[in-house]
Amino acid sequence: MGCMVSPNARPVVCRVGARSNNETKGNKSMHAVIRHYISDPLKWDRTVKNIMSMIEQHRLPGAFKPLQYLPSADGRNADCVWETESLGALQKFMDRETTGARNEYFEVKTEAAIGLPRSEELAQARAA
Repeated sequence: MGCMVSPNARPVVCRVGARSNNETKGNKSMHAVIRHYISDPLKWDRTVKNIMSMIEQHRLPGAFKPLQYLPSADGRNADCVWETESLGALQKFMDRETTGARNEYFEVKTEAAIGLPRSEELAQARAA
């Protein structure tokens, strides 16, 4: 499992182990969490509106599927759960699109997670 932290404008990548959970299972996609530490609520609100607009208009780059957006009650943090084929590609996209927050990224250990859609459910949702 790996994590990516992007303080300010320069991302720092940290990896633990040689291969990701996704690679060892031979899966095409993985679940990733982005933890946003919000420093400027006005800029963050613009970021959320922009990304929500991209989602609604089906303008997200390929291989990214947002699953959950979980803002904190006090507005200082938010977590997002995404399905992606690449943690690095998601990080590059989000760091480009995000203002008003510092982002931390990690791959989910899917087999130990609770409440995530299973691969079969995701495939059925895509086909519908």
